[in-house]
Amino acid sequence: MKNVSRLLPLLSGIVTLSGCSHAPQKSNGQNNQKPNIIYIFADDLGIGDLSCYGATKVSTPNIDRLAGQGVQFTNAYATSATSTPSRFGLLTGMYPWRQENTGIAPGNSELIIDTTCVTMADMLKDAGYATGAVGKWHLGLGPKGETDFNNRITPNAQSIGFDYEFIIPATVDRVPCVFVENGHVVELDPNDPITVNYDHKVGDKVKALIKDINGEKIALSLKFPESNPWANAAEKYAVGNVVEGKVARMTDFGAFVELEPGVDALLHVSQISREHVDKPSDVLSVGQVITAKVVDFNEADRKISLSMKALENQEVEEN
Repeated sequence: MKNVSRLLPLLSGIVTLSGCSHAPQKSNGQNNQKPNIIYIFADDLGIGDLSCYGATKVSTPNIDRLAGQGVQFTNAYATSATSTPSRFGLLTGMYPWRQENTGIAPGNSELIIDTTCVTMADMLKDAGYATGAVGKWHLGLGPKGETDFNNRITPNAQSIGFDYEFIIPATVDRVPCVFVENGHVVELDPNDPITVNYDHKVGDKVKALIKDINGEKIALSLKFPESNPWANAAEKYAVGNVVEGKVARMTDFGAFVELEPGVDALLHVSQISREHVDKPSDVLSVGQVITAKVVDFNEADRKISLSMKALENQEVEEN
């Protein structure tokens, strides 16, 4: 896949590759093998940029062939005219402007699609496809806080349904301008670590922490050591514990509850009440403090699941 690097600079968008992993099957004389799918998602591409739509200053024969052998639309809509929110809408099926953190993401943004969300890639995998993302990503990588490009980056595209990733984290004009393959920066030099900072310009005076001195090289960090909120999380948020938290944001499938800074938990819509709830916003609001029981704790993936319904059931049983 390293040859893909020759193609990436030509792509201003993400290419979703899906290949069927099943062997061809025939029934009634017909081939039922699923077709391969290549979804090209391009930035800044107007209807006048393709010769199949009448462009005269540029020729796009391969795209023209796709249009000629397939279906060519003359009316289309996008959820946004910018990259991050339009990609978010494509993969999740959710309207980005009703979600938080879906503006144009900086190069060191965390992954903005929650790993519990069912994406288009997940749906294709369930249908028997092998999936991959190649090209511009611009949906963030890594955990909330600051992405560490000098170690394995997780969560990444593989965390939301893709079997393989070879991507540019953000844009070709937004640092870091590197290729990331399956969570690792390609050809990363340990002696030249990657630092991304949008708060300071070259020449600014800053307070830094000396991390290492090796001969004439001094490694500095603008990030000072802080206590890890997950250090004692296994004990504090063990399954069965009753906890209190604040609703931080809501989606169609549930609410994310901040238990403490740096530790969020998912309250799925099915776990909000014993009564049927169509959507979280019907009964909850951002900023509301709720009490719930921990029903699942995954320290490796840093995922916590809550249930208010379990508390209601417990009260009924006790009474």
